Amino acid sequence: MTKKEQAKEQAKEYLLKQLFDDQGNLKKIHVIFKHVSPSGMTRVFQVYTQDWQNLSWNFSQLLGWGWDKNWMGIKVTGGGMDMSFHMWDCVLRELIPHDKRPEDWQNLLKFHA
Repeated sequence: MTKKEQAKEQAKEYLLKQLFDDQGNLKKIHVIFKHVSPSGMTRVFQVYTQDWQNLSWNFSQLLGWGWDKNWMGIKVTGGGMDMSFHMWDCVLRELIPHDKRPEDWQNLLKFHA
């Protein structure tokens, strides 16, 4: 197993513990939009649990996406859609099989500008 694969597995294990309560319910997550590039094609987000524990690095490792050291957040590239929703959807695809996702998972985000 490569270092990148090990980092992804460690992030997955950690996030499964942090994102779900004792009953298996998904906790609320805060996604904070930190920066957009001048071209508008790259955004930087930070991700926190309900009690403000920073999960940004773990999300970055799980998804294999870039890390912005100036803004201390996950680089999300692309345009034309809600990129925080895209990031959250990608995380859920990694952590939870599609048929086991809660129906209201997209309502669990709080957005802060």
